[in-house]
Amino acid sequence: PGNNRLVKSNPIAVTVIDPHNKRNALPLHPPFIVTIRLDQHRRSEREFPLLVCQTNISDRAITLDNFTFKDELHILDSQGSPVPLTEEGKKNEAYWAGKERENRGADASHTWRLLPGQSLCGIQSLDIGWDLTNPGQYSIQIVRSDYPDRAPGQEMKDLPLVRSNTITVAVSPKTSSRMRSNLPEHREQAQSLSQ
Repeated sequence: PGNNRLVKSNPIAVTVIDPHNKRNALPLHPPFIVTIRLDQHRRSEREFPLLVCQTNISDRAITLDNFTFKDELHILDSQGSPVPLTEEGKKNEAYWAGKERENRGADASHTWRLLPGQSLCGIQSLDIGWDLTNPGQYSIQIVRSDYPDRAPGQEMKDLPLVRSNTITVAVSPKTSSRMRSNLPEHREQAQSLSQ
């Protein structure tokens, strides 16, 4: 520098991409992970309480919500078929259909700011929304979009997906019959038979 000699540096490469051109896009690494497990501490009060945790794995603060939309929760029976909703699940689905999924994370009353390493956890009662009355094995996974990294104007369907671990839940014939007897339509039927 002071002697007018040429100074060489290490070569660097810079890639400029158009975020709207999928061909040129670099793979994104979402800033959070989702993990699920049955919550054994609540198992006595609800049949299938699913503990859903989202953990910030980035080096920056992010904002997450604790909603789980029906299409994000994948519950399959032992044949690999989607499990149908209960009547209560259908009512909830109608309510959520009115919510704008595209505006996910925009409602400040339902969002939390997570620092690196922090988690946001909540309980999803599977037996209230999904018909788990048939005995057998059920596989469960949550798949949600990387909405914290959504660019202005970018659609949710174009975002990378974050997939939780997959767990298996076994429903025994005994549990199955007890769950069926708790469904409103079965209670009404039992009452009319006893009269």
